[in-house]
Amino acid sequence: MIEQTPTPPQQPTPAPSQTLKPPLVSPNEPQIPKRGGSSPVKFIPGLFVLLIGVFLLIFGIVSSTSNPPSLKGDTSSQLATAESTYDANALDTDSAMQQQVAVGWYTNDLLIVLNNATANSTQKTTLSVYLSIGLLLVALGGYLMLSKLLAKE
Repeated sequence: MIEQTPTPPQQPTPAPSQTLKPPLVSPNEPQIPKRGGSSPVKFIPGLFVLLIGVFLLIFGIVSSTSNPPSLKGDTSSQLATAESTYDANALDTDSAMQQQVAVGWYTNDLLIVLNNATANSTQKTTLSVYLSIGLLLVALGGYLMLSKLLAKE
C-alpha cells in the first residue's frame, strides 16, 4: 500500500495589518519633525488681509500729506474777526429788524468757525482710524501667513 506521509499542520497566514514592517529609521536616530508644505493656496487668505492692510496704510499716509488740515488760521482769530464784525454791524442798527439781521450774520460767522474746527477734527479722526485698521490688518495678515508656514501637517 501506499503510505501517506503526514503533512505538517498549516499555520494561518497573518492579516496584512499584523505583519511587522522593519522601521525606516533606526530607533536611536533622532526624528526630524515635518513642516507644513509650501502650497501657495495656504498663503492666499493671509496675503489678501496683508494687502488690504498695506492699502489702508498707504491711503491714510497719502491723504494726510496731500490734504493738510482745512482750518484757515487759528480758531480764536476767526472768533475775534466774527465778533468785531458783529460789533461794527450792531452800531449801525436803528431798529429791531436791523439788529435781528446783524445777529443772523454773527450766527452765520460763528457756524462757519465751528464747521472749520469740526472738519479738522473729523479729518484727524478719519486718518487715525485708517492708520490703526491698516496696522491691525497688516499684523493679522502676517500672523496668518506665518501660522500657515510654520503649521505642522
